[in-house]
Amino acid sequence: MQSTVVKETCAKGDEKRNDHFESPQILTVRQFCARFPWPSESAMRSYIYRAKELGFSEAFIRVNRRVLINSRKFFEIIDQHQSRSNPGGLYETAQYPEKGKNHF
Repeated sequence: MQSTVVKETCAKGDEKRNDHFESPQILTVRQFCARFPWPSESAMRSYIYRAKELGFSEAFIRVNRRVLINSRKFFEIIDQHQSRSNPGGLYETAQYPEKGKNHF
């Protein structure tokens, strides 16, 4: 009986493509990229690497070396970027160091 309820719940969840707004889902990078068509896995890894400068820190959960993605928070941050978007896109919101200075 219980497995039937689980199957019905999963089937309902598959029908809704916007379910990432309803409940937070914690996913690995591969799971996230398999579920959503954007961003690609390499782009997501770039967002993880530059999370602080791009403003994605709240969407990523680090557990030792593994990085998990809160899909709901990720898309909320994308919406925030979209609402204050400039012509250069997401990467233009990052603050880059001045050229010629070594910041390492």
